[in-house]
Amino acid sequence: MLTGAPALFALGLGIGAPLIALAVFGVGILPRSGPWMREVRVFFGVLLTGVGLWLALRLAPPLLALVAWGTLALIYGAYLATRATPSRATTMIKRIIVAMLFGYAALAVAGVSIGGGRSTAPLAV
Repeated sequence: MLTGAPALFALGLGIGAPLIALAVFGVGILPRSGPWMREVRVFFGVLLTGVGLWLALRLAPPLLALVAWGTLALIYGAYLATRATPSRATTMIKRIIVAMLFGYAALAVAGVSIGGGRSTAPLAV
């Protein structure tokens, strides 16, 4: 009881601190929505789609899983390639990510064309 009460009190403070900060400082400390919020929403949508694929493709043959992951990488890479970025640093990071996504999609196509491979090793026979 001597350990549990302070632990629960600390847990309550930790959970309530953000709410108290919002009440005291108001919306002035929250970030403004803008174009970056759309990109965050799309990114989390792709993550949720990936989790859905990961769960659904456990029962599918490896070739179908490779096609699905390659298609997801290709679609998200094409989306990122068509979006404009505000600064040079983010443009460079985005180009690297797009190149990696397109590279994985190309490996997935090659793995499907040779008739083997898994989503973690597309060219394995």
